[in-house]
Amino acid sequence: ELPKDLEPTWMGTSVGRWDGDTLVVTTTGFNGRTWLDTAQHPHSDALRLTIRMTRPDFDHLTWDITMEDAKYYQKPIRNTRTFVLMEKGQELFEYSCSENNRCEGGKCAEADVQKSAK
Repeated sequence: ELPKDLEPTWMGTSVGRWDGDTLVVTTTGFNGRTWLDTAQHPHSDALRLTIRMTRPDFDHLTWDITMEDAKYYQKPIRNTRTFVLMEKGQELFEYSCSENNRCEGGKCAEADVQKSAK
């Protein structure tokens, strides 16, 4: 179970459990200073994520996420995706998110730092 008094963090605190063949991960305890996505949709410290992952067969993984935040959104937001296993011989290339590398070396201007969505 999730702890009662969570210290707010950037990524929240997660707990997982099995519900039959489905892994259910619940995350709360966010500090409200990140975004839901790269389109900069905000959330508050009340955000609660519930992710359900199932493997309907060997080649597929279903990812179902529900985002709830009554401070920002009137109803839960839900997204479901199905991922397909790569074919034998395919290569997964490295990915680097460099959108925030404006202040490498720790020399950040105030404009370089993400603001709270409060």
